[in-house]
Amino acid sequence: MSPKVVFRQFRFPLPTRVLTAMVTLVVFLHLAACAPAAAVTTQTPAGTATGIAAPKFAPTPSAPGGLTPILPASDMAVGRDQRFTLALLDSENRLISDAGVEIAFYKVTGPNQVQARYRAPAALFKYTGESEGGIYVARANFDESGEWGIVASVRRRGQSEIQVEAGFKVKERSDTPAIGDPVPASQTPTGVKPQDIEVFSSARPVNPALYRVSIADALRQGKPLVALFATPGFCTSRTCGPNYEIFGMLQQEFGDRANFVHVETFKGGKPPDVAPIVGEWGLPSEPWVFIVGADGRLRDKFEGSITVEEVRPRLAAILSGY
Repeated sequence: MSPKVVFRQFRFPLPTRVLTAMVTLVVFLHLAACAPAAAVTTQTPAGTATGIAAPKFAPTPSAPGGLTPILPASDMAVGRDQRFTLALLDSENRLISDAGVEIAFYKVTGPNQVQARYRAPAALFKYTGESEGGIYVARANFDESGEWGIVASVRRRGQSEIQVEAGFKVKERSDTPAIGDPVPASQTPTGVKPQDIEVFSSARPVNPALYRVSIADALRQGKPLVALFATPGFCTSRTCGPNYEIFGMLQQEFGDRANFVHVETFKGGKPPDVAPIVGEWGLPSEPWVFIVGADGRLRDKFEGSITVEEVRPRLAAILSGY
């Protein structure tokens, strides 16, 4: 009998251009565990190594070994060197952070037909915070929009290798600025004294080094820019809060070569009114980190949780000429 491949896809609809203040990865994963998996099963066509049908969004049982894949990224689009994130949950909805993972990427080309494109190792980046866990990150190249899928080979010490599959969509263009595109010259609030900054920032305590210049001023300086979009005062667990702290660490290390700017996604740093900059940058979620070159064009971007270990080498490479 021909082998079967099951692609499961989790969807979390967000109102267009509207952010949810209390989005953390913990909440995200609990929602994912409760949501129906969008998946398909198909026979392998003759002459192909793997067969995958177009997604039918039918609920399916858990993946082999009790593992459930979660694909947190909301803005995958055609382009090279895309940050692709994968979280793995065990049968008790705990994050798996002790596995070696390699991801095979497939393009769905028609009913019962796929093309294997490439394989990439996925590095684990652990969170800091109240519990252990993390996400696996690979760099992906998407040359076509449409339906794609992955098969992740998961190797845990003392256990047999397990393969889990997940389906996702790649857009023709990302909602946020694409790599190589000029970024918006947004007018963002600035301040020097903590009491002045606290009027528009939800961070406590505030780091004044992150509010010295606006995005527009930073671009006019012809100097690299690193921008964090987050609401640390309303997203304190695992994601926005730690991202703000990590962003400050990176500023201490690289602040002599780049401007670092924190931007709130709500007016005055308080929900519910979304700030205009959300639409200017096309943010479908939060938090985000964008690295912009001295020419004002985007060099890299990170959706969701970050770690110093992941961002530092990429930022250092981008800033190597400055």
